[in-house]
Amino acid sequence: MKRKISFLLLIFLSSTFNYAQNNSLALHYAIYSGYSSPQGKFSSTNDLNNGFATDGYSGTIEASLSSDDFIFWTASLTLSVNRLNAKAVEDLVSPIKVSPENYYSYWTMSGLRIELPSSPSVKLYVLVQIGLLMMDIQDVKLTKADVSGTAKSSFSTAFALGMGAGIIIRNINLGIRFLNSEPEITKSGNYYDMPLSSTVTLRTSLLQVVIGYNF
Repeated sequence: MKRKISFLLLIFLSSTFNYAQNNSLALHYAIYSGYSSPQGKFSSTNDLNNGFATDGYSGTIEASLSSDDFIFWTASLTLSVNRLNAKAVEDLVSPIKVSPENYYSYWTMSGLRIELPSSPSVKLYVLVQIGLLMMDIQDVKLTKADVSGTAKSSFSTAFALGMGAGIIIRNINLGIRFLNSEPEITKSGNYYDMPLSSTVTLRTSLLQVVIGYNF
């Protein structure tokens, strides 16, 4: 996972820096951390094809290009970590025990941010982006007495949409973000020597409350 993050981060930073230099635009960076809450089907626990995801945390690095003080072209890379609600899964598959593994979702996004100054040190903003979701789900262990198995999910990518709003007070950025995508995930594995196989479209929606610093 660390290699994936480092590789994406290197591409992200180098491409925005080179573009800014070549086009004589002002380049701004920001970093965020926050609370990441799954929404809709991604958090639902009433069907095994849903996500069973619980509240987690996120981290974001952002780069913006501007030729004035109001309109910015903003690119961002976000990692959200959300845990599988193993207890809710066990309620549907009892008496099988399920390990509580993680969802790792990487959101590479780009779009338009408009800032509206309300005072010399305070700005309000809105943000709209499109991009790519990359979903990595840890293998889930299934156990019953002395018998065990593994449920695996494929690494998936899908088109993504994002929007947000917030307030910048001097260099402190407080905001909300909504991210949405629909990756197709192939599930496989075995249990009691029986193969497990299915493909589902998992609507992945996250509502994030973030705090950041603008450099």
